[in-house]
Amino acid sequence: MLSKLLLIWPWNPDHFRTHEIFPIGLGHLAKHIPIDRFELMLLDCSLNDIAPNSEKFKKILLEFRPDIVGVSWWSGNTPTVETTIRVIKSTLPGALVCVGGPHASALGNLLIKNSLIDFVLTGESEINFARLLEAISIYGGYPDESVLKTINGLIFKNANGQLFSSPQSFVDNLDSLGRIDYERLQLPAYHNQGYYYGGKFAKQVNQRSAPIISSRGCPYPCTYCLGPKLNGRKIRRNSIEFIIRTIEILYYDFGTRYITIADDNFTFYPSWAQEVCVRIAQLALPDLTIGTPNGVRMSRLNPTLLDAMRRAGWKEITIAPESGSPKTLFEMKKHLDLSIVPKVVEMCHDSDLKVTAFFIIGYPNETLEDIYLTEKLIYTVNFDFVGISIFQPLPGTAIFNKLVEQQTIPIGFIPGHYQQVTFHSLIPPNILCQEYNRIWNNFREFKGLPIKNRQIATIRTNNIISTFI
Repeated sequence: MLSKLLLIWPWNPDHFRTHEIFPIGLGHLAKHIPIDRFELMLLDCSLNDIAPNSEKFKKILLEFRPDIVGVSWWSGNTPTVETTIRVIKSTLPGALVCVGGPHASALGNLLIKNSLIDFVLTGESEINFARLLEAISIYGGYPDESVLKTINGLIFKNANGQLFSSPQSFVDNLDSLGRIDYERLQLPAYHNQGYYYGGKFAKQVNQRSAPIISSRGCPYPCTYCLGPKLNGRKIRRNSIEFIIRTIEILYYDFGTRYITIADDNFTFYPSWAQEVCVRIAQLALPDLTIGTPNGVRMSRLNPTLLDAMRRAGWKEITIAPESGSPKTLFEMKKHLDLSIVPKVVEMCHDSDLKVTAFFIIGYPNETLEDIYLTEKLIYTVNFDFVGISIFQPLPGTAIFNKLVEQQTIPIGFIPGHYQQVTFHSLIPPNILCQEYNRIWNNFREFKGLPIKNRQIATIRTNNIISTFI
């Protein structure tokens, strides 16, 4: 008899809405479940609007009665995930609960101490999770600790409550992970709910969107980012043939017309990225748009690559200067020479590509003078659009750890959304909100963009703290 495995993409009523986030990570996990040992159910609570404290959620648990439940955990969604786990354990006390995702990778050694969590998987978990499942199946329950110690990226506790943590591992051959099943992840249902993740200038009316991952890894030391902890520092890439075939499947089988390459470092190797673009252009799909809305590294762009991107279907380039203040950039360990920013923007415009730039304000130790330098850069450089975020300390990042050490925030601090002041830095929260709203509205007035005169930034009046730590 097959064991039953339930993989959950949690519900969230706020900023993890189905028109913004697609559970591509869950698809990679599901691809490696040993089907000869497990009956698998994927439960997308966000897509299907299933709150964890609802009777519908409890009914699903009782009807399927999983032996093992895996839950994807993003830091901003912590209250919902913690409620989800409580309901699982109260409804099915014998079920083994495994958690993975960014928050698990960031704070796994603390989360595992909670009695409701049996296993934590950190970093890239496709292969390691499959090994854990196989061990559970062989043992008919909780495996022997000698076996668990051989599984990379796993955090667990033995019968005496002693904690063990094994080193992460990263897959060199990304093609070996296989192609995710977009049908099983209900991409058509996401389309029906208006899912779209892409650029401001690329979106067409009723255009269907889908994400792909073509590379993993990030060698940069930015203090605000968790990327290297999730995927390591070594850049690894899918084969170009794998990428092209995935694009063809999304285009022909799912009617996708905007494909997001959701990598952090698509252009890290410019010659490789250029070859990918040439191959996409050779598909001759005139209504296909490609984008990299997560941003690309400015120092890795050149005119030849940008021309190839435009011919492949890019309409805009997203870059991330993050700040106009050299002091703030130093604090961020951004390693950016601000003098290249206008040159890169001009180079993009020469290739007939619009430019969106990301900025962060309210970084720890930042002053109003630093924010004014950022504002000056915004108006000095001919950006077509700017996205401004209020700094959020993400668990596991270097700056989060520093703020905890300074007792500025507690270890269980949960970040908010990027238009929200969530903790007190050098700039008073009300002033930071005023500056955000002023810059947000003035830029739109300056560029003649719609949606002006709005008070976007808010102050979170109560700290949201993890109850599991």
